[in-house]
Formats: sequence, C-alpha cells, structure tokens
Amino acid sequence: MATEPTLNFFYFPRACSLAPHIILEEVGLPYQRHLVDLRKEENLSEKYLKLNPKGAIPALVVNETILTETQAILTYLGDLVPEKQLIPSSRDFLRYRAHEWMNFMSSSVHVYIRSIFRPSVYGGDDESVNAHVAAQGVKNLAKAVKVVEKRLGDNTWALGDQFS
Repeated sequence: MATEPTLNFFYFPRACSLAPHIILEEVGLPYQRHLVDLRKEENLSEKYLKLNPKGAIPALVVNETILTETQAILTYLGDLVPEKQLIPSSRDFLRYRAHEWMNFMSSSVHVYIRSIFRPSVYGGDDESVNAHVAAQGVKNLAKAVKVVEKRLGDNTWALGDQFS
C-alpha cells in the first residue's frame, strides 16, 4: 500500500459501530477513535451534525472525506487492505454474498436487537407497547438466528474457509 490514509472513527460501544470497530482492529492500520455518546445525544450536536448530517454512527473520516453506513465502511476497509482478504474482490461472486450478509445483519438482525434493548425507539413512552415491541424483537431475532444457522450449515465462516 502506498500511503496509509488518515482514519478517524466515530462510534458508540455496543451499537451498530461494533463491526467496523472490529475490522479496524483487524486491518491493523492506525486510526483515531472518537466516542459519540448516544445517551447524551452527542450525535445530534451541532458539531457532529456538521461532520455527519445524518446524525448517526458509525462514521469514518478518511483523510478529509466522510463515509457513513456500516456496509460502506466495512467494504472500504476490506478493500483498503486486500491482503487480509476480509471481502472478496469485485470479480468474485462471493463479494455479493458478503453484501447480502451485511445487508441482512444491518436491516434485519440489528433492528431486532434494537427493538429488544431499546423498544422505546419504536414504542415511545407506552410501557405496554414497549413490552410488546421487545417480545416481538425476541421472536424475530430467533427466526433470524435460524436463517443464519441454516445458511452457515457446517461452515465456520460466512464466506468460505477464513474469517469473514
């Protein structure tokens, strides 16, 4: 690799920024971490919204350019260090399987987990609604786990024989 980019990662623990955080550690490139405390709504601060108008995490600033959305960040990091083989090349059909998995995790599994641990996002202040939302999240997550188990079969990894 010619010149390493300057990487600044904006995250919150135990949130959808976990996967990019793991991959940042895996690629072994230097990066700066910036905690964005969602409990204090720092993601809605004027300073953060200037950086990321979506007000969401994760965000990765690469040199002077911001990249948001977990799947985009994971793909970028995988392409940044191809020798790690974290994501298949664009000529390999498995790359599209990788995107399929990432989409499923972010659009389904993440939503179910969020409904379990933060049901008020969907149910507001009504505790009975929140209890129902959380219970439905548990059911949906159980179905999603079965899908993952079926797709993995006897394989350890989602994409072949190595960490993916």
